[in-house]
Amino acid sequence: MQRKFVGDSTTSIGELIGQMKAISLEEMAAVRLMNRKDTKFLLALSDLPSILVRLSEHYRVQEIAGKRMASYETLYFDSSGHQFFLEHVNGKLNRRKVRRRTYLDSGLHFMEVKRKTNKDKTVKTRVLSDGHPENQNGEAIELVRKQADADLLTLIPLLSNRFTRVTLVNPAFTERVTIDFRITFRKFGTDVVFDQFDLAVIEVKQDKSSPSFISELLRDQRIKKAGFSKYCYGMVMTGQVEKLNNMKRKLRRIKKIIHHEYVA
Repeated sequence: MQRKFVGDSTTSIGELIGQMKAISLEEMAAVRLMNRKDTKFLLALSDLPSILVRLSEHYRVQEIAGKRMASYETLYFDSSGHQFFLEHVNGKLNRRKVRRRTYLDSGLHFMEVKRKTNKDKTVKTRVLSDGHPENQNGEAIELVRKQADADLLTLIPLLSNRFTRVTLVNPAFTERVTIDFRITFRKFGTDVVFDQFDLAVIEVKQDKSSPSFISELLRDQRIKKAGFSKYCYGMVMTGQVEKLNNMKRKLRRIKKIIHHEYVA
């Protein structure tokens, strides 16, 4: 059974984003979601234009230096035994992720620690970082020690990925939406590459007390929320870890989504 969309799916993503009202980075600072809920949705990239058509009157798009689509690169660090990967796929509470995020349009690098607490709260902290993964500054080393309880100098860069991101905000400033696509994974230091250009990842960050137009729209189109970690997915698809049983179900789900099969 295939999902049905209404709208112009032939218009390019760039054209549709270009037609939306813009919001500056300074204005985005007003979006302070202190008691927020994060929800991810996965869909075929070919379905994204039909979704964007319906969002144009309900959201503004972030624009920086005249650009509405930003390019990102992320480098993930882990132990030799893949401790952070295993914490995530096994559903461990109080799990951690260590990564260096690069904003390719500006050339800025940040070392980040992302933690999921036992109260299902996501906490992200970061500091400016050196561009070279093996030449980290003292602030980055201290951040990882405090926030991830790990020694950055002994962690290994394992996986990098690149993607394009569009960021939206609703008029009430109670919701921020990121849309990631053109996703590519690379085993660090090698030519092993896996491209997932036919998938889009939408993450909705909303105030828990406020409604979400896009969440309702996606549910109406039978696009259900789904847990998705770029790091875990990329590690599997670049052959660095085995396809554990609890990952196989997610991989089958993504395959069905890409091929427009109804997911129960």
